[in-house]
Amino acid sequence: MRLDADPAGATLLAGELSFPQIEVGLASLPRNSAIVVGCLYTPMLALRLLSPRVGITFGATIEIAAWIDTICTFLVVSAFNIVLSYFVISAYLDQLCEFLFRARGVNIGIFRGAFRRRIGLAVLSSRSPPWPCSLAISRATR
Repeated sequence: MRLDADPAGATLLAGELSFPQIEVGLASLPRNSAIVVGCLYTPMLALRLLSPRVGITFGATIEIAAWIDTICTFLVVSAFNIVLSYFVISAYLDQLCEFLFRARGVNIGIFRGAFRRRIGLAVLSSRSPPWPCSLAISRATR
């Protein structure tokens, strides 16, 4: 994993930034990434599903699906991609937390959300032996 491509990560490792200065942004990385994916993907999917209904086919023969199929496809595919991006970024955050713990001895202590969500996040991300960020979650939820 290379942090030197990331200016905040590089300045953190160089000692120019302290970990608390980037901790809030780091802890909210999966949620913010899922929001960006949702904002970019849902309009594109809506355009793709609704374009045959308004006559935009670019010369292709596209069968117009029933409204229920269009709505269900939109909801299921959008939700799937948003949730998938959240968990992919969470897996990246797992590796990043492990790297930061080994390189700098720091760990995330801030997790936003309700107690139930924190426990759910800890259960979903736990593995044997526990990684450094899951220890911070367990300490923060006590």
